[in-house]
Amino acid sequence: MYYPQILLPQPIKEVIQASPPQLPLPPKPQKPSEIEPDYKKIPPRPEPYKPIAVFIVCFLVAVVGLLLPVHFAIKILIISLALLTALGYIATLYNNFFYYRRLDNWRKKQQDIENWNEQEKIKVQKLNKQKIKDYHQQLNEYNQNKREIEQANNSPKKPKEYLRLKLKLYQEFKTAYKYDYIDSNPKEGRCEPILRERLNHYFRDKIYVGVKMQNPNFSSGYAYTPDFTYVDNFKYLNEKVPFYIDIEVDEPYYFDSDIKDNSPCHYIGLVKDETRNKFFLDRGWIVIRFAEEQVAIQADSCCKELAKLISQITLDDSIVNNFRNIPDLDQVSMWTEEEAYHMIEKKYRDRY
Repeated sequence: MYYPQILLPQPIKEVIQASPPQLPLPPKPQKPSEIEPDYKKIPPRPEPYKPIAVFIVCFLVAVVGLLLPVHFAIKILIISLALLTALGYIATLYNNFFYYRRLDNWRKKQQDIENWNEQEKIKVQKLNKQKIKDYHQQLNEYNQNKREIEQANNSPKKPKEYLRLKLKLYQEFKTAYKYDYIDSNPKEGRCEPILRERLNHYFRDKIYVGVKMQNPNFSSGYAYTPDFTYVDNFKYLNEKVPFYIDIEVDEPYYFDSDIKDNSPCHYIGLVKDETRNKFFLDRGWIVIRFAEEQVAIQADSCCKELAKLISQITLDDSIVNNFRNIPDLDQVSMWTEEEAYHMIEKKYRDRY
């Protein structure tokens, strides 16, 4: 057994199973991103060697000479000037020999890199041009397939049978119970704000929070409260009738204030959940239950699952078109009570 769990009243399930399946639309191709050329960088131009060290040495020698007696200082100064001249000449020869060789090597490398970059630019331009060409071809194929599928789905195949199914659904929804009232300050689970924001984004003005359904078997102060309620109109010819979907977010455990510790919940075979599901089904409501993990990680895909459910019960798949580029929801296994205890030990809810 897996989430999402979808529960339908038996009469509605029979009508849906008898209805012709709608062909799914193909995924729309994505416009390709442009490839950027991988240019190589040109190294900095080599600079001539500067014989700064020579001048520093000569300067220090001259300073030392000034501290010596005059006749010694004159000799040292003359020697320093001669040494400076010789070293400057040697440095000039060194520069002329090695610098221009490095400069020639740099110019060759510069030319090679410029040629490589130009080839890279041409190659990338060709790749981008081919990607755009392939994209337009895929887009044309997509539009053609989309038109054919929409024509097939909208074509009046057995119109009498289609209207008969619509009438049956209309009659079933007409007997559904309306909720009793709305609590203006309902409690929210940890991940419910995430789903609430995405539900309001996709199904604006059709999502209600705090809806209350009074169970006659309970005291007047207790009522069932769906995490979210989807309310919309089912249309048959010129008539409209509301239908209701109870949307639940199931966590594997919760903090029980009575025992001051975590307790398992929503596990397979929990009588409390089965009784609750039956209560809503008996009143003509549809129930869809998501695992909290799905809501935390794939809230948009949860909304896609809801849209697919709506398209099934209304025999109209137009609502699913808004979710073509949303990935399908990954299934999550439902848990037993024992598995829920293991989740408590591992602090499983902290992982998402």
